[in-house]
Amino acid sequence: MIHDAFMYWKRGHAIYGNMEEIIFPGYQYIEPKNIQDITQDTEMHDCVLMLDEMQVQFDSLNNSKQARQFSHFVQQMRKRRILVLMTTQVGRNIHLRIRQQRDIVARPMFYPEYPVVRVDYYNWTIVDDELTFEPSLKTIVYDPTPFFQFYNHEEEVKVKKK
Repeated sequence: MIHDAFMYWKRGHAIYGNMEEIIFPGYQYIEPKNIQDITQDTEMHDCVLMLDEMQVQFDSLNNSKQARQFSHFVQQMRKRRILVLMTTQVGRNIHLRIRQQRDIVARPMFYPEYPVVRVDYYNWTIVDDELTFEPSLKTIVYDPTPFFQFYNHEEEVKVKKK
């Protein structure tokens, strides 16, 4: 996710996210508790929204008003030219309305002995089962070590009540 966000930042996109310890120039931190308040009324456009550990924000068992409002925002984000990059350990743990809006899934694999990361990108719009994949759309391999300077990879996302 950091690699992809960095590439968009280099092309001039604003970067927002729920990771407090990001060091991109111009990165705008949004407290995790406030992510749920992003609705269709927001002025966000032409940007990248990075959401780490998305299942913490919008658990699949949470059917709150905030989850529904955020899902409406996600459904309209293409019209605003917003790219949402999110991470999760298990996709099915993300609220269904939000999970259904994903287009591309990236599956990274770290090879510490080299050190490189291989990322396979899949078109998720044609797949609705996490066990089934079409051939990857794209595969990239890169050295992740230069990106470690931009974030704390051990930071935990915690949603505090307002």
